[in-house]
Amino acid sequence: MPIKVNLSAIKRNARKINSYSPFYAVVKADAYGLGIKIASVIEPICKGFCVANKDEACELVALGIKKPVLILGKTKHKLSYDNIVYTVSDRTDIDVLRTQSLPNFAIKINTGMNRYGSSPTKFFDTLNYAKTFGNVHSVYSHLCAVEDQNVTKMQIDIFNATTSNCATKKHLLASKSVALDSKNYSYSRCGIALYGGIDGFESCARITVPVAEIHELRKGQLCGYGTRRLKENSRIAILPIGYADGYRRLTNPRRVYANGKYFPIISVCMDACFALIDETITKNDEIEILGKHVTLNELAKSFGTITYEVLTGLGKRQKRVYL
Repeated sequence: MPIKVNLSAIKRNARKINSYSPFYAVVKADAYGLGIKIASVIEPICKGFCVANKDEACELVALGIKKPVLILGKTKHKLSYDNIVYTVSDRTDIDVLRTQSLPNFAIKINTGMNRYGSSPTKFFDTLNYAKTFGNVHSVYSHLCAVEDQNVTKMQIDIFNATTSNCATKKHLLASKSVALDSKNYSYSRCGIALYGGIDGFESCARITVPVAEIHELRKGQLCGYGTRRLKENSRIAILPIGYADGYRRLTNPRRVYANGKYFPIISVCMDACFALIDETITKNDEIEILGKHVTLNELAKSFGTITYEVLTGLGKRQKRVYL
């Protein structure tokens, strides 16, 4: 039951992002659950990479990645690799990373998300301090609500005003905002667009499972955990995927695809789920859980969540196969 990852689709998505802006590929969380080795495939296309922590940065270096690797989170441990860039917000962050080898710093500015970042009023103090003890790679911020034009404009205005007299490279836009106004920035940071998780980009992940068993059940019989009884005579396929694989319990209606038809899922267990099928389905069939017909966006809606969480939640026991 592998997750099939289409590397050609990822490369096409990368080139599409490049048509808007040079970019850093976000490969944190094991490349959103699809495998950090993807970085080797897109290194010729992107300017560098973004990860969440030092362990992920070490994984990239172990893969042979030579381009810059920006650690988006905070770390108190300087690594012995020259291509690592450390996010800092203030003098304290800089002090714990200071060494004779001059670390690469990226200064983050808090423009409204209120997670990490320097206050705009303290930005230049942090910038000048960073220049004293290392190399300043770039300055950046993080948009928190691209779907809200007013919030986005507010953050962009704060970032642009704060950095207007700063000659350092700047980055602000990400997957959902890369087309906004890329020419004002040195590059963007894109993750979910690479993996086809937003409209306009090609889906790259496919999951199919075999039919494990088929049951002909009568009206009133139980089906799965609980006391739910079937409302009519039903043909049920047992599929070997469940919430331990990241295929969550039912929140909203969900469907799978096979033989040119869609079939509803009616119950999900830890290791299996139940599909309501017709006579066209046999134990020889493969059922699409995610792919061309059941898209990542559709699956996210059925989970009651976002595409990011679907991909990063895919179970580790599902092998990744790269096509």
